[in-house]
Amino acid sequence: MYRPRYCAECGHRIERERWRFWHSRQFCQTCARVLERRRRIRLSALLVVSFALGVGIGVERTLLVLQALSVPMPEPPRLEVFVVAFGDAARPVALQVAQQLRTAGIACDLDLEGRSPKAQMRIANRTGARYAILLGEGELQTATATVKDLVSHEQTTVPQAEITAWIRQRLP
Repeated sequence: MYRPRYCAECGHRIERERWRFWHSRQFCQTCARVLERRRRIRLSALLVVSFALGVGIGVERTLLVLQALSVPMPEPPRLEVFVVAFGDAARPVALQVAQQLRTAGIACDLDLEGRSPKAQMRIANRTGARYAILLGEGELQTATATVKDLVSHEQTTVPQAEITAWIRQRLP
């Protein structure tokens, strides 16, 4: 006995001779054409991505050849400051402080994922930063920042307007 089939995409009734199978689902001719176009677009995007990865593989080979020839590699620049924001209210101020430091030529970073202050301090230690700028609610109210030296573990309170000059004086 013949049972009518329906398109898995649009729900229209499909005649027996007009079925199009796509991963064990049945589609009408119109939906099958649309899905085929989508598949071709995904395939072309995959080709573009694979080309971009191929270029990256060439860079790795170049680095391997340079290492084999004993060419001295430059060290990556050291991170000098890590900005730690205590709470959501301190994040915009932390972004402003980081921007001020970057425009002054001081290498700095900050957490953009909203981690806890403890996790942010772990990241600061892991990255090898010399200083951590701590911004919390108390610092926001007084327009100051606590600067912690991650080597000697000393903390100093500095006005936010003078952070860049304070750090620049202490960097080698």
